[in-house]
Amino acid sequence: MFALHTLNRNFYRSLFPQGGRLQQNLPEKVLQFGEGKFLRAFADWMIDLANERGVFGGSIVVVPPRSDHLIPAFKRQENLYTLYLRGCRHGKMVEEKRVITSISRILSPREQWSVLLTLAESSELKFIISNTTEAGIAYLPEPYREGACPVSFPAKLTALLYHRFRRLKAAPGSGFVIIPCELLEQNGDTLKAVVRRLAEDWGLPRLFFRWLEDENWFLNTLVDRIVSGVPAASLEEEWKRLGYRDYLLNAAEPYHLWAVAAPEEIRAAFPLEQAGVNLVWTDDVRPYRTRKVRLLNGAHTAAVAAALLSGIKTVREAMQDRALSSFIRGVLYDEIIPSLPEQPPGQLQAFAREVLERFQNPYIDHHWSDISVNSVIKFRERLLPSLCGYHRLRGILPPRLTFALAALIFLYRGAMTAAAKEDLFSPVDDPAVLEFFAVAWKEAATLWRPALDRLVEETLRQESFWGADLNTVPGLRSAVSHYLESLATRGVAPALAALAADHQ
Repeated sequence: MFALHTLNRNFYRSLFPQGGRLQQNLPEKVLQFGEGKFLRAFADWMIDLANERGVFGGSIVVVPPRSDHLIPAFKRQENLYTLYLRGCRHGKMVEEKRVITSISRILSPREQWSVLLTLAESSELKFIISNTTEAGIAYLPEPYREGACPVSFPAKLTALLYHRFRRLKAAPGSGFVIIPCELLEQNGDTLKAVVRRLAEDWGLPRLFFRWLEDENWFLNTLVDRIVSGVPAASLEEEWKRLGYRDYLLNAAEPYHLWAVAAPEEIRAAFPLEQAGVNLVWTDDVRPYRTRKVRLLNGAHTAAVAAALLSGIKTVREAMQDRALSSFIRGVLYDEIIPSLPEQPPGQLQAFAREVLERFQNPYIDHHWSDISVNSVIKFRERLLPSLCGYHRLRGILPPRLTFALAALIFLYRGAMTAAAKEDLFSPVDDPAVLEFFAVAWKEAATLWRPALDRLVEETLRQESFWGADLNTVPGLRSAVSHYLESLATRGVAPALAALAADHQ
């Protein structure tokens, strides 16, 4: 058995004697904060396609915002890596493989800050992309020390902007187009506000603020793609399939959406949609965000408690279970879609079909235990608008969403053994949430209806959980109590069956 080569540029050329898609000396147009799986399967993949099809002509400089642990792998492989796209697309299973060649180099901000400052002076550098997690776009006060690398991502960005402002002397056209991919509502506006606050802290000149406003664009975006990656335990097997070693091997679903709010002049400079990718330019990303949060994320949150109580580990397994699959479909089509604002005819139904297709992807193990983290705030953000909107429009409560709230309360009894498995499950949430339910369930341990009624009333009263006292929603307290009693006395499978029988 011969040893496998590691992917690098020489080995890539041996696979493709004509040079493949390696393009030499492309200008470095993009600075990317984030080296993780998501951006490598999303923006870097899109730019690679755009370079191949001759519509962008630029490379990416990657900056790890927190940890340098992947830098050795990038350097060993000369910034190349393989991406699998695996899953269902328009009803057909697809599996595609592509070596991504769009990254030119990776820089450690702590070790190579001076190199980054020099890069910031380049007139060819036009775009900054980030995915530093939602916590990455947060105001954290810290001092400005010229020539020293700041700690937080917004502080690094502010320092680079200030350096560019000084070196390029605030010339017209010298700003950046900044495209955050963090899953925050109005993420561009949020990042800009943090940058401005840091600049105020640092006492930067007023001319800098004028340049920041007039010459830089902070775009609001919505990103959507499930990136599963490749588990470390599967790497050896995948390398044998590839015929080479790839320590940066990545995997994602075929579905993708990048909705970006931007003026026409920005769209012309970043025309990735001409490469056939689903980059949607818009004046407002909020309808796209609402659709994703309420349908895709909302379906997850609606089903998470029932799935865990049933002993089902993954989303795909839930879609193979008749009762849960029917519950999820009913939530999407019969309750969430009717609660949403009007969109072009058939658009919401088409997106719901894509959601169900994605949930059944055989290559992705999306664990309910991961989805369950911080379920209370997720219910508030993802499902409560649908529940209240449905009630407002139709004058009745949506039964499945109401059941989902009861199941969530039941899940928060604390550590328990799942019905069909021996795995011990404990909810993970804000300490105040867990403490509330620990006390409330201790008082309702008998599972008698009056005790459950008091538990539901106290739970719905927690404005810190829901943003309002939900006891004011007509009929909600008694409906949740009814479903909670059904779960407590019958078990989840009979409770789901009774729900389905009542609302066929």
